[in-house]
Amino acid sequence: METFVKSTVPYAEGHTEARSGADITMLDVNTEIPSPTSTVGLQQEAAEGDAKTTVLPLSRPTPPADDGGLGVLGGGMRDMVDLVNRLRASGIEDLGLPLPRIAVVGNQSAGKSSLIEAISGIKVPRYSGTCTRCPLEISLSEATSSDQPWSCRIFLRLKKQYEPNRGGNPWVLRQGEARQVHFLDLTDKSEVESALSRAQTAILNPSKNWTTFAASDYRRDDAVSGRGGPFNGRRSDSNSEDNLEVKFSPNVVVMEITAPDLPNLSFIDLPGVIQTTETNNENYLIDLVGGLVEEYVREPDCLILLAMTMKDDAVNQSASRLARDLGEDRTIGALTKPDTVEAGDHEQWINILRGHSHRLRHGYFVTKQPNQDALNKGIDNLTARRQEAEFFRNTPPWNRELRDLRDRFGTPKLALYLSKELGKLIIRRLPTIIETIESQAQEINEALASLPAPPSENQVVIVERLLTAFDNEMHQHLSGAPGKNRFQQELVNFVEEFSAKLERTRPQMLTLPSESAENDELRAWRDKLKKRSQGFGGTWFDEHQTMPVVRDDTPTPSFGLMEEGNDIQMQSPITTPSRKRPHPAEATPSLSQRRIRPRTQPPSHKYTLPRVRHIIETTSTAGLPNQVDPEAVKNVAKDNIKGWEPKVSEFTDKIANHVGKLAFSCFLDVFQRYDKSPICEKAHSVMEEFLNVAVAQHRTNMEKLWRLESTQIRTLNHKDYENLRRDNELRLCEKRRRNLEDQNEHRKQLVLGEKEVTQPAVTPTKGRGRATKQPARALSPTPDVDEYDHYKREVKVLAEVQAYYDIARKRFIDYVYMTIMGEFLETCKNGLLEGLKIKLSMEGPDAEETCRKLLVEDPEKERRRRELLMKKGQLQRAKDELSVYLK
Repeated sequence: METFVKSTVPYAEGHTEARSGADITMLDVNTEIPSPTSTVGLQQEAAEGDAKTTVLPLSRPTPPADDGGLGVLGGGMRDMVDLVNRLRASGIEDLGLPLPRIAVVGNQSAGKSSLIEAISGIKVPRYSGTCTRCPLEISLSEATSSDQPWSCRIFLRLKKQYEPNRGGNPWVLRQGEARQVHFLDLTDKSEVESALSRAQTAILNPSKNWTTFAASDYRRDDAVSGRGGPFNGRRSDSNSEDNLEVKFSPNVVVMEITAPDLPNLSFIDLPGVIQTTETNNENYLIDLVGGLVEEYVREPDCLILLAMTMKDDAVNQSASRLARDLGEDRTIGALTKPDTVEAGDHEQWINILRGHSHRLRHGYFVTKQPNQDALNKGIDNLTARRQEAEFFRNTPPWNRELRDLRDRFGTPKLALYLSKELGKLIIRRLPTIIETIESQAQEINEALASLPAPPSENQVVIVERLLTAFDNEMHQHLSGAPGKNRFQQELVNFVEEFSAKLERTRPQMLTLPSESAENDELRAWRDKLKKRSQGFGGTWFDEHQTMPVVRDDTPTPSFGLMEEGNDIQMQSPITTPSRKRPHPAEATPSLSQRRIRPRTQPPSHKYTLPRVRHIIETTSTAGLPNQVDPEAVKNVAKDNIKGWEPKVSEFTDKIANHVGKLAFSCFLDVFQRYDKSPICEKAHSVMEEFLNVAVAQHRTNMEKLWRLESTQIRTLNHKDYENLRRDNELRLCEKRRRNLEDQNEHRKQLVLGEKEVTQPAVTPTKGRGRATKQPARALSPTPDVDEYDHYKREVKVLAEVQAYYDIARKRFIDYVYMTIMGEFLETCKNGLLEGLKIKLSMEGPDAEETCRKLLVEDPEKERRRRELLMKKGQLQRAKDELSVYLK
């Protein structure tokens, strides 16, 4: 049994080393290398990496290729990478959904291109002017069978457009969706370098048509100068920056390569980070390239492959700082050009590999690529990998001091690790990708539903559907359908408020504080009638509506009003009378008294008993004493019901506004999508015209009901009338009794005041020892309340008026509510749709043409629909690719 000794020297976070004699096996404490026939281990790794991530089972397992190393990923992992490649091809990244990828970053001349060549097995352009001047996205897919030939497809992803006259950064986003166009298909590896050169040259000459560079007769010199000519597949010697319009471009060259023995990877080669430019006019390139690199590597779905040349000091490589700042936990280090380090200068790189400085969660790998001389001689990838392995096996310190890290040396080890980490990332992110696609698809469907229906052959059907939808919406609210009964609830509240307002105008009895005040008011009413009979004119209604005007210097009729329960009582301040009570007309109050005395006129539905007597006297035709003409009761009732007119008008307006607001709300719900089309304005105009007619008819009906109540003082509801009259009479009699008691108390106080004046205190007479005494005025005995009340008849009349008013008010409210429900709302429910169809000429011979004109679309909304439909297509393609996981 072998004995393992653990070392405490870390070379990357999450790793330890185990030694067994001369052989050393590196163990990742956070991962478990999956078996060749299963991806369960990888799924477990993904779950451990993110405890909150739901890991989906892999499907369609494919037996691994017998490639001796890359086959360890298994068919399931290959399917995962292929799935992401297909999703990326569907264009969903343009919708703001980043997909897992690997971004290769580094300073200029850090060996990124050589690293990419080593991993992908392709040759990238190396001559001046094009190399890594724009992002290069490479998707590698292992062929499904060993006899499948090598193939490559090249696309151009045109995300931004070039505006040279724009100040600062001349690259701006394209309007609408970024375009991905097919450029070339290749079946020969030897053509890759020249094909990439053509694609990058097309990207770097944005003013020229890209198809020129993809043409079979392409020749680079002619293309950039505007001439044509055959393409012989050889590189031109004039490929310099002078032939390029721009030095860097944010647009992307996309390569999809399929071949046996390829790792399933998707990565992007980004331009090298630059520190300075040749001229001040090009300073924007520093921010352009830096921003471009940052745009890719800041995404949490992006693994960062950081290329660091060992030829330069590590601290001077800005790309390293950028990667660590934006995604240290997602960065995989790749040290390049180890053969350029002089003997004895390896200390800083050993510290980096051991994790003592520039620490990364994934640690660092070391790769060695062929030098320029070998490249010029056409070295192949297999030979390059053999030479790389020999270098690490035979060269110190790699074969001695750093022997324990040999699993981190060589391009194949790096490619395997990248492929495995990318697969784990895909597994973790797949549930989020599916959720985001579903969410965006729903949002787009809702946005499309908010737009008008696209033009179709049968325009009449579209218009009829809109009108019917509007009519149904109105009908449900007017009828109080479940969930849409707010209109009905508010309507009932309006009716109840209206009823309460009418109840507040119910006839009420005003009491006066003294018998003399009652006599003075009755005299004033009679004086007013006398003036009328002498030619002052006026009507009965005018005569009885308000209290007669009394002279300013008459104190009695100008009593203030005081609330007493639901009734109002007139009250004046108690004053000490003079020795002789003057007639009110003879009283002359002081200036200060006239200033503070209130002169509030009682409302028309407040009745004093003298006013009621005056009404009885002016309407009596019986000629018999103490008889009340029924017309007196009718006249008082008419007075009050005529006062309903402004309240009825106000209530009618409120109901009309209530229905109008509902109609406008329903109209917006249905026609808002067509706010820029003629149908919106036309249908709204017809709706307003229809409602105006309906409201006018409803106003007429309400006025008719009010006139009936104010002119026809009748009822056959004798039982309720008698009950109400009896109850009202009892209540009013009790109130009158209390009023008489108050009047008696008032008179007592007046008498006591006179006594104090007529019987002064005894004053001693000087020298005689006695006082003079004035005779006191005799007081009349206090009369019995019932015997003293001369207004019993008037109290009974007012009780009859109140009883009829209560019956009339309740009857009127019921008829008002029935008129609203049975006539006004029924008209709106049953006539609106027909009125719209007639006014919009929906049933004539030219209905189709009329509807076509009504549905003329807003150009902005048509553009919006095209954009949404394009995005919907992209999402649908993505959902098709994910269909196996959506079940």
